[in-house]
Amino acid sequence: MILITEPIAYPIVLKIGFDGVLFGLLATKAVESGAITPPVGLNAFVVKSMVPEVPLGEAFKGCWPFVLLELCIVALLIAFPQIALFALSQ
Repeated sequence: MILITEPIAYPIVLKIGFDGVLFGLLATKAVESGAITPPVGLNAFVVKSMVPEVPLGEAFKGCWPFVLLELCIVALLIAFPQIALFALSQ
């Protein structure tokens, strides 16, 4: 997904004045969230294959705290972009 959308979206994002590094970080967070949430939830399928006695539904239930954490991180990055851009300003 990133390989297809980033080359198209990145110049547009720069034109509207959004920081490119922050955009890349938010895009990465979106992909991370997609890896742990249903219906794709690749990480839940990995857990299921490693621990066969755990039902897939339980593996998906265990993902929700991480989904909430990802949403909080994205909200913080949007509200305070200086968090992500601090290292670049040094």
